[in-house]
Amino acid sequence: MAELRGILGVPKGKLTTWSNLRLRAIEPAVREVNQLSLYMVEVNPVKTGRSVTHVELKWWKKDQTGQGAVARELNSSKVGRKTRLEERDAAQGLAQEITQGCAQEVKPRPAWLDRQGEALAAETYQTAKLRHPGYDVYAVESEWRSWAAGKSPARDPDKAFLAFFQKFAAVNPL
Repeated sequence: MAELRGILGVPKGKLTTWSNLRLRAIEPAVREVNQLSLYMVEVNPVKTGRSVTHVELKWWKKDQTGQGAVARELNSSKVGRKTRLEERDAAQGLAQEITQGCAQEVKPRPAWLDRQGEALAAETYQTAKLRHPGYDVYAVESEWRSWAAGKSPARDPDKAFLAFFQKFAAVNPL
């Protein structure tokens, strides 16, 4: 833990408990790295008994959607960066609450799309909304169904739709 404090530049005698170090130094650093770099970072505590003695650091490269979001963020003004980060975190928290706490089944798409072919899973719509915020998922689905009308049916329509959506978002940025 002393090495981690040194890497983060925490002065001696400051943030001595794990909860303070996590809250004041680690979480803000992880949020900033996740927002502004091409990598996602995760820091997990490793306990010996009841105290945290080590941390496990994981990182992985973002997909093209995440890389595009980073490029847009870096091209945007620094002035509203903190607010945009807080809004994004709040939206992700809301999406998690919705997916975890749905008591009743909500119809995931308009009824007119039911007549157009094989239905997509509700999770596919949620994934598309999280990956491509700001896009009308149902309009993109209509475009996908029009594009796929003369072709043989996909083995996995959900994956095919998400792949189409990714290309659609790259060609038609907001």
